[in-house]
Amino acid sequence: MKIAIVVPRGLHPSGTFEVVPSWLALFELLSKSHDVHAFALKHLEQPQSYPLRGFTVHDLGRPSASFGLTRWTQERTLTGAAWHRASTLAKFDAAMAEILAREPVTAAVARR
Repeated sequence: MKIAIVVPRGLHPSGTFEVVPSWLALFELLSKSHDVHAFALKHLEQPQSYPLRGFTVHDLGRPSASFGLTRWTQERTLTGAAWHRASTLAKFDAAMAEILAREPVTAAVARR
């Protein structure tokens, strides 16, 4: 099964700092039997993709604008870019998002 997961941050390429240990453990466990792609929002300065403990991370970068309407627009663009990038990679069997009160992220189940 191909799974897409969106998280606000916490998947640094080092795998040792700026990470959420429970996410690493879960994604690593899932990746043993599934193709897992994690999409990190607003973490690293520049967008990049990298393998981490058996799954693939697609970091979309973070907004460079100061707080206000321009930053809000950049944040919405990054969120939209996550799903656009996911759909260009391939269709996912399942998708989910880690939603925090201050992180307006929408997730949908992708068609098989």
